[in-house]
Amino acid sequence: MSDIYRYNTISNTWSLEVSTVATLAPGNTPGPRAGHSASLVENKICIFGGSFNDLSPIESIAMLNTSTLEWSIPHFNNPRRPNMPTLPNLVYHTATLVDKRMLVAFGELFF
Repeated sequence: MSDIYRYNTISNTWSLEVSTVATLAPGNTPGPRAGHSASLVENKICIFGGSFNDLSPIESIAMLNTSTLEWSIPHFNNPRRPNMPTLPNLVYHTATLVDKRMLVAFGELFF
């Protein structure tokens, strides 16, 4: 997902930008996906879940810094479920930011 299309609401024009990888290991750039959610968190776009070609679930969270166009994958933990090693494989869900927390709801578990 290195090609990023940016829409300028003032000039009503699109431009193609190229993102870079910030804190990802080589080969871990977020790949193409469908059925994911995207939420704006301060100056970053947070993408979560989805699937690749409707065959492989994607459980990761990836963040795109909208100023630098750098991708990163945040570390997370869930104090209520510390033994939960991974995130659920969700597709076609919704996500929104509520009080600095991303609330993910609905969708479908993908196995």
